[in-house]
Amino acid sequence: MQDIVEKMALNTKEGVTALLDPSYDDTDLINELIHCLAISEDNARDILSEWREAHRKLKEQKLKSKKKGMEAIWHCAVCGRGGRPQPVCYVAPYISSYRSITL
Repeated sequence: MQDIVEKMALNTKEGVTALLDPSYDDTDLINELIHCLAISEDNARDILSEWREAHRKLKEQKLKSKKKGMEAIWHCAVCGRGGRPQPVCYVAPYISSYRSITL
């Protein structure tokens, strides 16, 4: 599938966006799949459907893992308590590290 997408110059951001659009006329791509892989039209449509689904899942995963920023992790220099985004002990709080905030 990827070789055919590249051959048809659809391996750009715009090309992938077009392929993922439900209104895209995929006749040429289906015909190319049929010709190059010697498969039926139903099999070609299944391959294209699986490819689209994989891209949708990847896009969803990227959105879920998008970072919103960083948060400080606090500890106390005296008693050692902490490991939270806010001070637990106020005797001698310090920021021990930072971690990513994700959606």
